[in-house]
Amino acid sequence: MRKSFVYGHPDLIKQIPIYSKSEIKNYSLKEIHHVIPWIDAKKKKKKMTKYEEIYELIELAPNLFKNIWKLNKIDDRMIKDIFNMLHIDQIDIKISTGKGGAFFIEPLDGGRLMIKSITKPEFEIIQSFLPEYYAYLLMNPNTCLSPILGIFKLKTAESDSVPPICFMLMRNVLDLDPTKLNPEDKLLLFDLKGSVQGRQTLDDPTLLNNIPLNYEKHLKGKCLKDIDFFWTLQRLDITKI
Repeated sequence: MRKSFVYGHPDLIKQIPIYSKSEIKNYSLKEIHHVIPWIDAKKKKKKMTKYEEIYELIELAPNLFKNIWKLNKIDDRMIKDIFNMLHIDQIDIKISTGKGGAFFIEPLDGGRLMIKSITKPEFEIIQSFLPEYYAYLLMNPNTCLSPILGIFKLKTAESDSVPPICFMLMRNVLDLDPTKLNPEDKLLLFDLKGSVQGRQTLDDPTLLNNIPLNYEKHLKGKCLKDIDFFWTLQRLDITKI
């Protein structure tokens, strides 16, 4: 039977193995299970307790995501570092202020990767559109979408009563090189959802009419939203990015 191969940009498909559409669909459903003993970060040895001595890490679609790593110049060492439990005292955990209450994990000293928690329904939704998402990345080398680099579940291996934690590995879009910023540059962070319902951070969005004057006192470090965005750039031209 003749295989139907997915299309892709010439600069991208020469970097990775080429899979047919049926192979991509099958790989999107594949799961690999890793058994992980609990590690005491201070003593750097296994910590055996009565209840939580072993965890199970379930990795979704490793074949597809390893190709996505290659396209984004992510190597195995970077992946191992962020999952290394010996470095658990060197990470920063933040809780989202949004309605979802997701948590974010990233190294204290920064880096290109971070972990974001997702719900089980989100896990299943990503799995359902993964073949189309993978094909999109192959066709669009200049996409402005921050790539998903992995989807995982973490659960205790010996207890089915505790629900698994689902999370995804993604690129840290805030890992900026300060040497590429000019002294007069002002960094604004927007969380855009394409909605105006409850999507405002500033009590007075007109502060954005004069960013240099109001930056240090009112804007620096804040996560702004859609309505705030309307008061500043009005439109975002990504054609020159």
